[in-house]
Amino acid sequence: MDDQQLRFLYFLLGLFCVFGIIVGLLAMRKGFGFMSWFFSGGLVIFALIALAFFSSARDPKLTEEEKQQLTKKGNFCGQIISAICLGIGAIRFFK
Repeated sequence: MDDQQLRFLYFLLGLFCVFGIIVGLLAMRKGFGFMSWFFSGGLVIFALIALAFFSSARDPKLTEEEKQQLTKKGNFCGQIISAICLGIGAIRFFK
Protein backbone atom coordinates (compact mmCIF):
# COMPACT_ATOMS: atom_id res chain seq x y z
CA MET A 1 0.00 0.00 0.00
CA ASP A 2 1.59 3.26 -1.07
CA ASP A 3 1.46 6.59 0.75
CA GLN A 4 -1.43 8.00 -1.30
CA GLN A 5 -3.65 4.97 -0.64
CA LEU A 6 -2.84 5.13 3.06
CA ARG A 7 -3.79 8.80 3.23
CA PHE A 8 -7.05 8.06 1.46
CA LEU A 9 -7.76 5.25 3.91
CA TYR A 10 -7.15 7.58 6.87
CA PHE A 11 -9.41 10.19 5.27
CA LEU A 12 -12.21 7.63 4.86
CA LEU A 13 -11.83 6.38 8.43
CA GLY A 14 -12.00 9.94 9.72
CA LEU A 15 -15.04 10.68 7.57
CA PHE A 16 -16.80 7.54 8.79
CA CYS A 17 -16.04 8.51 12.39
CA VAL A 18 -17.56 11.95 11.85
CA PHE A 19 -20.63 10.39 10.22
CA GLY A 20 -20.82 7.85 13.05
CA ILE A 21 -20.77 10.60 15.67
CA ILE A 22 -23.50 12.52 13.84
CA VAL A 23 -25.71 9.44 13.50
CA GLY A 24 -25.00 8.41 17.11
CA LEU A 25 -25.93 11.83 18.44
CA LEU A 26 -29.14 11.89 16.39
CA ALA A 27 -29.99 8.44 17.75
CA MET A 28 -29.34 9.65 21.31
CA ARG A 29 -31.71 12.57 20.74
CA LYS A 30 -34.41 10.04 19.87
CA GLY A 31 -33.65 7.95 22.96
CA PHE A 32 -31.56 5.20 21.35
CA GLY A 33 -28.05 4.03 22.20
CA PHE A 34 -25.09 5.94 20.77
CA MET A 35 -22.91 2.87 20.22
CA SER A 36 -25.75 0.94 18.62
CA TRP A 37 -25.76 3.50 15.84
CA PHE A 38 -22.15 4.77 15.76
CA PHE A 39 -20.75 2.14 13.40
CA SER A 40 -23.59 2.70 10.95
CA GLY A 41 -21.82 5.94 9.99
CA GLY A 42 -20.32 4.16 6.98
CA LEU A 43 -23.82 3.78 5.60
CA VAL A 44 -24.94 7.20 6.76
CA ILE A 45 -27.77 7.59 4.24
CA PHE A 46 -29.39 4.29 5.27
CA ALA A 47 -28.89 5.08 8.95
CA LEU A 48 -30.50 8.52 8.63
CA ILE A 49 -33.43 7.09 6.68
CA ALA A 50 -33.92 4.38 9.31
CA LEU A 51 -33.78 6.96 12.11
CA ALA A 52 -36.32 9.13 10.30
CA PHE A 53 -38.86 6.30 10.38
CA PHE A 54 -38.54 5.71 14.13
CA SER A 55 -40.56 7.88 16.43
CA SER A 56 -38.79 9.27 19.46
CA ALA A 57 -38.48 6.93 22.43
CA ARG A 58 -38.54 10.02 24.62
CA ASP A 59 -42.10 10.96 23.66
CA PRO A 60 -43.98 11.74 26.89
CA LYS A 61 -47.19 10.29 25.40
CA LEU A 62 -45.68 6.80 25.37
CA THR A 63 -45.96 4.44 28.31
CA GLU A 64 -42.78 3.10 29.89
CA GLU A 65 -43.33 -0.29 28.25
CA GLU A 66 -43.78 1.30 24.81
CA LYS A 67 -40.61 3.35 25.31
CA GLN A 68 -38.62 0.22 26.18
CA GLN A 69 -39.97 -1.66 23.15
CA LEU A 70 -39.23 1.24 20.83
CA THR A 71 -35.73 1.61 22.28
CA LYS A 72 -35.05 -2.11 21.76
CA LYS A 73 -36.29 -1.98 18.16
CA GLY A 74 -34.31 1.18 17.40
CA ASN A 75 -31.11 -0.15 18.91
CA PHE A 76 -31.52 -3.48 17.12
CA CYS A 77 -31.97 -1.69 13.79
CA GLY A 78 -28.86 0.39 14.45
CA GLN A 79 -26.89 -2.73 15.33
CA ILE A 80 -27.98 -4.46 12.12
CA ILE A 81 -26.96 -1.48 9.97
CA SER A 82 -23.68 -1.27 11.89
CA ALA A 83 -23.02 -4.99 11.36
CA ILE A 84 -23.67 -4.64 7.62
CA CYS A 85 -21.32 -1.67 7.46
CA LEU A 86 -18.58 -3.49 9.38
CA GLY A 87 -19.08 -6.57 7.22
CA ILE A 88 -18.68 -4.54 4.03
CA GLY A 89 -15.57 -2.92 5.50
CA ALA A 90 -14.09 -6.29 6.44
CA ILE A 91 -14.75 -7.69 2.98
CA ARG A 92 -13.13 -4.67 1.35
CA PHE A 93 -10.17 -4.80 3.72
CA PHE A 94 -9.43 -8.50 3.32
CA LYS A 95 -10.10 -8.61 -0.40
